[in-house]
Amino acid sequence: MTYLQKIIQNSYNNLPNYKKSKPWSYVNHGVDLLKNEDELNCYLAAYGKMHEEKIYTALSTLSNIKDILNENYQIIDWGCGQGLATLCFLDLLKEKKIKNLPKKVTLIEPSKEALTRANDYIKSSIGDSLEINLVKKLLDDVNINDVQSTEKVTINFFSNILDIGSVDLKKLANLIGNNLKGEQYFICVGPMNATSTRIDEFAKLLNFSEEQIIGNKNGKLKTTRGTIKLLVIKIEGEEIEIIKSIYYPTMPKNNNIMHILEKKLQAIDPNILNSLDRVMEYYKLVVELEQLKEPAVDDYNYYNYEKNENNDFVIDLESNAIFLNIFNVNRDSIITRWPKDLNITLEIGIEEKKYPILNYTYLFDDIKEINTATKKVKLQLSSFELNYGTLSSKFEKDEEGIDELENLIKQQKTVEEVINILKIELDSRLTFDNKLSFALSSKNPTLSQIYSELRKVNSHSVAENSVLSNFLFNKSIDNKLNSFSENDLIQISNLDDSQKNAVLTAFNNKVTVITGPPGSGKTQVISNILANAVLQNKKVLVASKNNQAVDNVKSRFDKEENSGFFLRFGNKKILGDTTLPEINRISALKSTLLDNAIQLNENQEKLNAVTKLKIDNNRKLEQRDLRQSELPELKKILSV
Repeated sequence: MTYLQKIIQNSYNNLPNYKKSKPWSYVNHGVDLLKNEDELNCYLAAYGKMHEEKIYTALSTLSNIKDILNENYQIIDWGCGQGLATLCFLDLLKEKKIKNLPKKVTLIEPSKEALTRANDYIKSSIGDSLEINLVKKLLDDVNINDVQSTEKVTINFFSNILDIGSVDLKKLANLIGNNLKGEQYFICVGPMNATSTRIDEFAKLLNFSEEQIIGNKNGKLKTTRGTIKLLVIKIEGEEIEIIKSIYYPTMPKNNNIMHILEKKLQAIDPNILNSLDRVMEYYKLVVELEQLKEPAVDDYNYYNYEKNENNDFVIDLESNAIFLNIFNVNRDSIITRWPKDLNITLEIGIEEKKYPILNYTYLFDDIKEINTATKKVKLQLSSFELNYGTLSSKFEKDEEGIDELENLIKQQKTVEEVINILKIELDSRLTFDNKLSFALSSKNPTLSQIYSELRKVNSHSVAENSVLSNFLFNKSIDNKLNSFSENDLIQISNLDDSQKNAVLTAFNNKVTVITGPPGSGKTQVISNILANAVLQNKKVLVASKNNQAVDNVKSRFDKEENSGFFLRFGNKKILGDTTLPEINRISALKSTLLDNAIQLNENQEKLNAVTKLKIDNNRKLEQRDLRQSELPELKKILSV
């Protein structure tokens, strides 16, 4: 195990259990600046392995790396994050037994927390002898003095940073152009997004042509929207060289999705809809298409298939009598009131368990009239959709990983090639029994509930200039309500940083959406919101379609405070069994209550004093951190 792999594993181990399944969801898929230990660990757990694989692949293209590193050299890690690219490079030195270390490493990163970690990790990997230059800046704010090339060879790392839209590529290229001294190597890797063309834009600004960038691949970047995932280039004086370029052409169009989309659009007459209705039809259509990625299916029945001259799957529905009967009952309007669609799935096996990995959905209207005695079902391999549920839950793939896998699969011509890709990307042990799984499919329950809610939104239920109305029409939303800080709030139970931020956001904004998987502490957050609402003399309504959810919130809050601040309302039974007895209990207490205004004022003064002390201590801690960050520069000055 490499040093970087140990770091990634430790970060994963240090996460709370509820964050381990989807760590990317707690760092906004790696887009936002990382602000605390938890977020740093989430990022490494979600993307560390992917970063290592990309950087290692890029470095392996330098076939003469030992010759390159014979000279004095330095590293500039642009947008370094936690220093993953540099750490991967140092691991490669150990693997190849290269003893010549860089004379200097420059780390550029706007997040103080990430930059500190990068510095600590690199020192732990290689020792304190290495000169490390820390530049806490956004890339657009970096100047020539921050990145001066002082050695014969400079290795520049751009790991998942050029794809960030806020980076001014032209300004960055100009800065690099003024610093092109000696041999300059550029290691550029990025996400495999269909619309990402920023690596090739950056290369063009360094005077590389499109033909050089994509080599002998077909198509043009601007017309096909293909994606450069990896680019390794060398510049020395007037000589420029593409060492390696990995280019993905655009994915083939999914004809099934396009067919379903066209069919749905034909059923909508925009001329009879008002502006709000047209917006809602759009959202409903998005939900319907999302349901194709993760359908709810009945029991699977298995079919052998043939391949025709066009390499299509050809299936005879009558070759499986059991499913044929199920299929015919489904399309019999006398027996079946709500017919289902036909789902065809390619399942893979791992250790005697099967997992749906690719789906294809025939709408009921497209299949209901088929004469199974004379006509066979045909479909193309490229029309299958990846099953997002399986990939995220079983194989822990995030959205970027699923997009990359989808692009790889869409380029394959045969099912054997697809299975090989799945073995490489998912699990080398997986098997495929050369059968397709047929089942009737209904709408995904979760998405069906969302669809049902969308149907209720209309001009009668949405007030003009309301937050919802402004959101739907992409108007500016004045969501600001208060300016509370963490010091203004109390905690009735321990909260982590993300939970504290959720409570604070709820008080400072008119509308706040808090999401998280089961067990992530949402009920705990709600309890703290309720407690602070009582302290701020606010009114609160806790509502849910699920009675158990409301009971859980009430029970959790009552464990901390049972003075009767909140009453449980609901149906007649709840009113009779719970609400009225509680009102009577509180009414009976009124005569026994004492005026404790003096004690309350004293407690408030104590709370204010503690809050002031907390603010002072936080300021001192910030000053300490600032002084610690200045130590390396002071040591450098004193050593001269």
